[in-house]
Amino acid sequence: MSLADLAAQQRFLKNLLGGIIILFSHLRLYASDNSMVTLTSSRIFMLLDRYLADHSPLEIDVARHGFMLQGEFIDRSNHNFEKFASLLFMHGVARVSLHRGLAVEELHNFLRIFNRKPAETWDEGGIVHALEARGIEHIRIDELSDSHIQLIDGKAAENLPQRSDLWERFALSLFHSLEGLDPEGTGDEEVVSASELAQRASAHFSERSEEEKLEIVKEIGQFIVKLQHENIKIYRTQALSKITEFINNLSGEMRTLFLRNVFNLKLKADFAEGFYSGLSDEMILDALQNATLGNHYAPPMVLNLLGKLASSRELGSEGLTLAKDEAIQRAKELFRPDDFDKYVPASYQDVLHQIVQRDGLPGPTLERVEALKETLEEQSLDRQTSRILFDIMERGFDDAHSDGLTQNIDRVLRDLDARGDYNGLRRWYQLLTEKCADGRGDCASMLEKMHHPDFIATVLSAPKRFGKNKFDAIRDLIITIGEPFIAPLLDQLGGESNRAIRYLFIETLKGLGSKVVGSASGRLDDERWYFQRNIIYLLRELGDDSVLPLIKKLLRHSHPKVRFEAIKTALQFRDPAALSALLRQLDPEDRDSAMAALPLARGVNDPRVIRKLLTLLEHTSLLHYDLDLKRNVTAALAELGSQEALRFFRSFLANRNLLHPFDHEDLKVEIVKSLRRYPQPQVRDLLQHHAAGSSRSAQEATALLQKLHGETHEQ
Repeated sequence: MSLADLAAQQRFLKNLLGGIIILFSHLRLYASDNSMVTLTSSRIFMLLDRYLADHSPLEIDVARHGFMLQGEFIDRSNHNFEKFASLLFMHGVARVSLHRGLAVEELHNFLRIFNRKPAETWDEGGIVHALEARGIEHIRIDELSDSHIQLIDGKAAENLPQRSDLWERFALSLFHSLEGLDPEGTGDEEVVSASELAQRASAHFSERSEEEKLEIVKEIGQFIVKLQHENIKIYRTQALSKITEFINNLSGEMRTLFLRNVFNLKLKADFAEGFYSGLSDEMILDALQNATLGNHYAPPMVLNLLGKLASSRELGSEGLTLAKDEAIQRAKELFRPDDFDKYVPASYQDVLHQIVQRDGLPGPTLERVEALKETLEEQSLDRQTSRILFDIMERGFDDAHSDGLTQNIDRVLRDLDARGDYNGLRRWYQLLTEKCADGRGDCASMLEKMHHPDFIATVLSAPKRFGKNKFDAIRDLIITIGEPFIAPLLDQLGGESNRAIRYLFIETLKGLGSKVVGSASGRLDDERWYFQRNIIYLLRELGDDSVLPLIKKLLRHSHPKVRFEAIKTALQFRDPAALSALLRQLDPEDRDSAMAALPLARGVNDPRVIRKLLTLLEHTSLLHYDLDLKRNVTAALAELGSQEALRFFRSFLANRNLLHPFDHEDLKVEIVKSLRRYPQPQVRDLLQHHAAGSSRSAQEATALLQKLHGETHEQ
């Protein structure tokens, strides 16, 4: 790829990734049919369709700190690219391939995968499995593996330090304690070799108590257990080599003490094999003899591993050859009735091993103890009270005890609200609605409390108090209660600054259905343009065309976003005035309005709309060619497949533009590429006529003719 082509593809990917990141942020807040999502998606697919028509697939490499093309970062300074690439990287994405035929729904479903924690993707079986589960066929993923990890904190893997300080930290701490220095130390001293350190340790502890010897042996064991969690293999291997050298050079007494404890360590099978393989022949023989004689318990996995190591090293039978009586005794020991491995369940074995290692209860056990303590706390008792009262109410309201019931239920409802248990409140509302349907005094008064403005205001403040985790439960509660929430909810929508909460309120109003229409349409004359836009969107989603006369009044609104929603709604309800409004939007002198109207124009195959689009294509000012707008117009025309557009293209491709020759030629290339989407018999003559030239667009026409000829021949 030439430098010019690489730079052009970098620019293309920069625009594409920018659009995808915007779409990703929209999908976190809005549904797929939201106007902003639709508009952003259409812009992305304009870019993708042009690229994938001639190149498939589009491949983008994902690194921890950004996206890459041909080994070069795409806009390395773009913080949004870095954040989004890091997110994909955490979900296991090493490369993304977009293939021809990709649908909007597939892209949306793909992006929604990353709106959750990376752990959820891995729990599902990895990113590739996640795509398969969602039926995403035109996006392929190279999943992250060791071969893909090329960058660590922005540095090439070969620039990693050649050794880590895992062993050095442990050895330095031990060395300082032997010399009577500060165990933390300064870190400036050069650590002695592992073998020399072992000799010093053996000499030092030979005169110490059993407790002190046992303590150092446990520290060695803890270091080995921690070592298996080191993710970088080269560091783990280096440190493992040092610790086994240290153990091999301990005195006989210290080795025996170590062997007595090493079998209790919880080591993974592959790590255990690496550890035991580093032990000396003498250590292997000692360990095997102690294990087989029953002096020390060894799990079957360890015993089997020691036997294999002894066999592979062809170790002599010295020290292992036992007298016949000893062999018989050993067999009795191995098959004794209370054999630990045979009769103690695996889960119990794990717990016992953890207790031996940690000198205390394992974490899960402590967690269960804490959970039991929580059942004695006031909040837990309130929950039990709530269950009892609910059970009483299910059996019917008792007038004889109405005062006590009312007071306790009122307290339960307030407690549920304070804890954010809106599913619980919904169940209580459904129960009260069923049991208090006859409108009796005390029973009905409890139901009325859930219709009271104070209760409604508290529920509407809940999204800010409890966050997104409670959104679904809040929506379900409001929809269940229904009409009392409509007016307050609309008022709250008008003043809400948080987009996620606004979306929640709109979705909740949609869930309330047709009974919202009257109150919502009465707010169309609100002076706040953003509130008007949301109300128009809501009414369109509710699908009641009785509001059309009110919507039509906003077709000439001063704000373009309100006009856009009004036109879209009128088009959905098939009102003739919508077409006139759309034609006004497609004004060559108002670039922003025209660009905003293009997604709507794509769905209206009307001769007047076609002519407006061709006018936009032809219009050029003295200073600005506006290639971006014209490219979008070309894509819209291709989607409509107009015959009038083909006639226009014949003359347009023959024209020249002296003011903007390069942009004009770029547009011709886009037009030629778009011809692939028109019926072949109608475009062949046009392509053959234009291919006679030598320009870039003529070369593009020649290439497209060859491709069409090849496809026809295959058929």
